[in-house]
Amino acid sequence: ATDLPGLTTLAAASVLLLLVSQTVCGTLAHLVAGAIRTGAGSRRLVSLGGLVQSMPLASAGMGAALYGFAALPAGAGFAAFWLQFQALLAAPRTPALVLVAAVLALSAVLSGAALVRLVGVAFLGRPRGPRSAAAIDIARPAGPPILALAGIALLIGAFPGVVLLLGGGALQRLDGVGLDDRAGVLGLSGYPVLPLLLLAVAVG
Repeated sequence: ATDLPGLTTLAAASVLLLLVSQTVCGTLAHLVAGAIRTGAGSRRLVSLGGLVQSMPLASAGMGAALYGFAALPAGAGFAAFWLQFQALLAAPRTPALVLVAAVLALSAVLSGAALVRLVGVAFLGRPRGPRSAAAIDIARPAGPPILALAGIALLIGAFPGVVLLLGGGALQRLDGVGLDDRAGVLGLSGYPVLPLLLLAVAVG
């Protein structure tokens, strides 16, 4: 509406990245949640605990999914949130956009807190019952697809530019501009992929 095609491209690119990351991470989280319900007998948080010991494969899969959801550096959702904030901060200062930026920041903080609670209680906390302590991990035939989705989620976070290159045609048709040379295999213009990967490894 304000004739800023560059910012439109950033916003459209962030939506594309969010769509891909939420699809992969959401599918992975639902599959692992179903495996937890089967192996531990419940999906209720108050009934779970200590799953990192009894269900290591499920814990790894859920960890990859939650890492993307939490929008932590080098995670699947971090580049999307970064592009959103870049578009909002560069847009003309209007009360509506300031409110949108505040709501996005608040939602990121709240979702991060909820995911930390989930990991702390269900996976790292003490078992809250005999069924949770003796939970059965994901069966072998379902293991490779879970690990494959977890790997895809981590690769999306490490190389978001590849996703945008694959979706470049769609972005071009949406705004008539596209990302041009701002997206590449090794990342996005102004998006420090290598330092973020090193930071993620150090934190891990």
